Amino acid sequence: MFSFPDYTYQGRIRYLIFNSQRDILSHGKGKMEIRNESHYRKVSGAVSKTGYIRLSSLGHAYSLLTELGMKITFKVDDTRSLTGKPAGIDAKYFLAPEGAPRKNIVIDFTPQYDIYKEKPDERKEMFIRLRKAIWHEVMELALITINTWVFNNPEDTSKIGLANAFAHKHVKNQENSGFFFPWTGDKISSPGQGAKKLALSLPRGPIKEFKITCAARLTGTIKDYKGMVVEKLDVPPGKTFVWGPKAEPGEYWLDAVFGYQVIKNQRLELLPGKSLSLKAEFKRDQFGDLHIVTEYKNWPRNKKMRVRIVNSSDSELYSEETEKADGKIVWGKSFGFKREGYKVEAYVRGSGDRFLADLLKKGELVKPKEIKLDFGSRWEVEFPKGKIRIRYRDWHGYFVCMIFDPSGKKVGEFRKSDKSGNIEWGGSTHIDAGLYFVKAILDKGVHEIKKAILLK
Repeated sequence: MFSFPDYTYQGRIRYLIFNSQRDILSHGKGKMEIRNESHYRKVSGAVSKTGYIRLSSLGHAYSLLTELGMKITFKVDDTRSLTGKPAGIDAKYFLAPEGAPRKNIVIDFTPQYDIYKEKPDERKEMFIRLRKAIWHEVMELALITINTWVFNNPEDTSKIGLANAFAHKHVKNQENSGFFFPWTGDKISSPGQGAKKLALSLPRGPIKEFKITCAARLTGTIKDYKGMVVEKLDVPPGKTFVWGPKAEPGEYWLDAVFGYQVIKNQRLELLPGKSLSLKAEFKRDQFGDLHIVTEYKNWPRNKKMRVRIVNSSDSELYSEETEKADGKIVWGKSFGFKREGYKVEAYVRGSGDRFLADLLKKGELVKPKEIKLDFGSRWEVEFPKGKIRIRYRDWHGYFVCMIFDPSGKKVGEFRKSDKSGNIEWGGSTHIDAGLYFVKAILDKGVHEIKKAILLK
């Protein structure tokens, strides 16, 4: 968006005379009459009672419209592209269906001309084209509004054609006099002039923050890998701009104007402020079933990052997208683990953030975790007099075991959540001495059995 007051001008005032009375009479339509005395008093300094309109400049036309209570908004494209060919203005833009004047007018400019071109000559040309377009549209709007709001106007003069012709003629006259450039504040330097002094220092590699004290106004946008605007820039001269500490790490793109330096598609590679954490281990649940439990912290969000589990053959067994900064993934309930190594690693899905994807492939953001499942005998059975003692150590999660007599009858069952510990059974006098079997659950459908002798 921009508003007209941002554009002031210098130079000799030119005059445009629009004699509506003469044009109407030439068409044989009858006499011009004032339809609204209140509106007429507001513009009487530039309009005669017979419809003689004198507009001296764009500022004059704009001020008349403001006096009439009209608010004009100029809309431009978000990419800062402006046009020399705006949409035309018609009666429907400023008259409601019932004929009452509209108070708010929006003039759209389609993105055809870029006033932020790098070369000064091209940039100057774009300023001229844009200003001609604005000048034409405001003149045209003023002529039609006065003829429609102030006068009881015959049909022909409420249409676009006549006002368009006069506005076009006026703009052409001003163009011939070189009136559209320069305006107050215009400083189009020649190539190389002041370039080093006002050049924006851009990072050449990964950063944790982008910080600059602006010697000129800095405007523009920072977009993420999806092209979404995450930061709008409008930093006045003398102010310090800092970006990054609160942003998610990843790949970003800077489009900006710094003085007369134009920056387009400048890649910013933002590193995380906190180190990423990834932990993975085997754990058994209360039934003795094995799972792989993965915990992650300080994870980038909305970057299409995932965690996957692969076996020793590097075949993917499972993957899940990480939607939170901190989280836990438990997997393996219906999977039969084997005596082999497994790897848990982070990666970025194909269409995700490329910078993070590259760092993960190199192992620079967070390293993969390798875990090995060993079903070896980390438990043992002892049988001191009068009892059976079961020792277990470095166990993954719950230690689940059962004791059976020679007939296969289960006579004891234990579930312990400690990583290491001892279990004793058989101290009661009603338990018979003899041979028993102890079965430890290693995983779903996987167990190990050891003999035990209870001595009395």
